[in-house]
Amino acid sequence: MINMTPLYPATSKPVDIFQAQKAMQRRYWFADVQALGTYPRHMEAFLAANNLRDDITAEDRITLREGTVDLYWV
Repeated sequence: MINMTPLYPATSKPVDIFQAQKAMQRRYWFADVQALGTYPRHMEAFLAANNLRDDITAEDRITLREGTVDLYWV
C-alpha cells in the first residue's frame, strides 16, 4: 500500500519545481520496481554512489521484471 501524498513546489521558480520533482522521486522510487520491474536510474546512481548495493545479479533483474504487479492503485 502506498499513501500517495503529492509534493508541491514552494513557488513557480524552476529551482523549486525541480526540488519538488526530486523529492517525489526519492519518496516513490520503489513504485517503479513494483510496477515496471526495474530500479529508476536516479536510484541506481544514488545506491551506487553510496555503496549500498553491489550484489544484484542478472537473474535478480529478470525476477524483478517478471514479478511486476498486475494492478497499482494509488
